[in-house]
Amino acid sequence: MTDEEKQDVAVEFGLNAVDPDYQSRGIGTLLYNGAVRIAKEYFNAQRVYSYIIRSKRNQIEWCLRQGFMDTGRLVSLPPEVQLQAKVDLDELKVSVLTKRLQ
Repeated sequence: MTDEEKQDVAVEFGLNAVDPDYQSRGIGTLLYNGAVRIAKEYFNAQRVYSYIIRSKRNQIEWCLRQGFMDTGRLVSLPPEVQLQAKVDLDELKVSVLTKRLQ
């Protein structure tokens, strides 16, 4: 984590997605913009973090188009989720992206 990141008031957006049948309709952008507005207005957030399963390249690319930067950090899912996983846990590593809010 950079010094700038340590000083910023930050919020985290957990895992989220739009059903594939409803993608490309602006729903994700609407949800994201609403979450950012709430983060700024109610929490005085200066930075947002987004956690995305690293194999979901389309979601990572969407965040990058929204101005996020990939921190290069990977985190694991919580242990209670890992116990329920029926796939290779390495595939469920989560990429951490960040964006400084204006």
